[in-house]
Amino acid sequence: MTTAKRIAERYEIVRTLGEGAQGTVYLARDLSRNGRPVALKIYARGGPERERAFRRECEVLHQLRHPHIARLEDWGEAGDCLYHVTEYVEGRDLVREARTRDWNAVFQLIVQAVWALGEIHERGILHRDLRPENLLVGRVHEREAEGVPERLRLKLIDFGLALGPGEAGAAPAGSLPYMAPEVLAGAAYDHRADLYSFGVVLYHLALGKLPSLPDGSFADYLEALSEGSLDLEVLRDGEVPRGVLECIRRLVLPDPERRLGSAAEVIRCLNHYEREQFPTAMPPPQVILPPRPTEAPTLKPAPGAPPEQILKTLLELSRAGKKREALAFAEPLLPQLYQWRNASLVADFLATLIYLLAESGRVAEAHGLLSRLYEHPALKAQPNLEYYLTGAYLAFRQGRRREAKALLEKAPEALLRKAPAAKRARFENYLGLCAQAERDFVQAALHFERAAEHAHEAKRRDQEASFSANAAALYFEQNRWAKAYLLYQSALGLARELHNRSLEASILNNLGNLYLYFGRWHEAEGALIRSLDLARQQGLKPLIAYNLYLMTVAEEGRGNPEKVEDYLRQALEEAEALGETEARLQTLLARAHFEAGRGRGAEAEAALGELRRAAEAADE
Repeated sequence: MTTAKRIAERYEIVRTLGEGAQGTVYLARDLSRNGRPVALKIYARGGPERERAFRRECEVLHQLRHPHIARLEDWGEAGDCLYHVTEYVEGRDLVREARTRDWNAVFQLIVQAVWALGEIHERGILHRDLRPENLLVGRVHEREAEGVPERLRLKLIDFGLALGPGEAGAAPAGSLPYMAPEVLAGAAYDHRADLYSFGVVLYHLALGKLPSLPDGSFADYLEALSEGSLDLEVLRDGEVPRGVLECIRRLVLPDPERRLGSAAEVIRCLNHYEREQFPTAMPPPQVILPPRPTEAPTLKPAPGAPPEQILKTLLELSRAGKKREALAFAEPLLPQLYQWRNASLVADFLATLIYLLAESGRVAEAHGLLSRLYEHPALKAQPNLEYYLTGAYLAFRQGRRREAKALLEKAPEALLRKAPAAKRARFENYLGLCAQAERDFVQAALHFERAAEHAHEAKRRDQEASFSANAAALYFEQNRWAKAYLLYQSALGLARELHNRSLEASILNNLGNLYLYFGRWHEAEGALIRSLDLARQQGLKPLIAYNLYLMTVAEEGRGNPEKVEDYLRQALEEAEALGETEARLQTLLARAHFEAGRGRGAEAEAALGELRRAAEAADE
């Protein structure tokens, strides 16, 4: 076990939070984020089984992005140990917190716990260790989730025993007082075992003690539990709200078929008896749209408008894709710029205008403005990172990657440390693009991953998704399958949250390719079919052809020669119709292999001949 107080040169251990069979959880300080508190779990190496448990927990956590589930922030290896980092929740467990609150507040916490359960069960995940200690309430050391901030925030933690999608629950696991009868009996079980555990948690919360069972051997205990011998008579109307009482009674039934069958059913049971009505799942953030204007808004700032308001208007126009209106608004203001004294506002205004000019094809004018990022009096007195970022952006646009890299390398370290997270994300992204152009995939992946972390900190989920997907693709190239898989899953979750169908299609295509490498044909087919549907909806022509080609590989792996032939035909037709030369060459080669494997020499030779002709035509 590593005994150093600092892990991965980033996390400084403060104290122990808890110990378990798999490892120890510490309160630590993230030195890369100004000492921000985190929960650091260290696994001692213990052979392949221990490493599999570590990777399974990381995979499960990485899929979950929910306001009431502790977020995975980092994972890796350091010396002789494996570690992962989650957000630190400073507070008490649900039962202890409930003792200090009225039932109105407790209802809110119960509902938050049920929402968290609903999220993991919807994703096919079983927690398997649901108990008060893993339902923490308190102040969370991260920014508030989108939507209305809550006074009390519950978080579901500790997925060390969790099972991911497709993993069968058979081996007993959990904490004895909260384990369902079918789990203790060694029978097969599903998400309803988690719901039973939550029923026992509610019992504990309502009465301040665990249910009493007859003393005796474990066999006696199991027999009593299986016969439904929990002491429910002590739960009386009036002392415990009727909705909570009914939930307990219907969750701790020994027969899983008779229990409340889902998180949504638990909420509906509460709603049936309580005055306040709760949504069955975490509601999305409320977005209030402004009324549609009856006429085009003015593109002139109000007389005497402060620079902050001017910059805000420019950024709003730019992010809305209104380039023409943004340029018309900003260009007349250039003479006023020398009166501005705030270096950050000057830099952001000029950088946005340079970007708009370049994207509108006015690259020479954009280059002319770049000099102002250096010559402006406010920026001479207080240099800004934007000079290096915008210069690199323009160099990239014109294919001058070496110039872009040289400019980025000149950026002072002090500027980087002080820069907002959004700018640090752009900086790492550009460095990743430079490394990728030089085929240094190891460094490129690291830069893209850092860019995703900074984008997450800046609440730029679109960039976080894109940067994560870029990093995953490069880890895939390095045969670092687990890392690639986790990042793809993270990017996929973000793309779905953002309803970015194009990005979702691309990520599903890459995931399908990854599944093919591992011979997971059924999962590959599911990912590729969904990617193909989205690619057709979005008109992503290259992706359509490439998906069809990968479908032939998946069906060949599943031993479906008829489907292989069908997909080969579709893939060739799509590639020819779309003019996708690379996809056509790949499909012709796959067709030659397929025909040869079927013992059809003449057909294989014909496919190879067509492949040679297509390759020669492509060279011309």
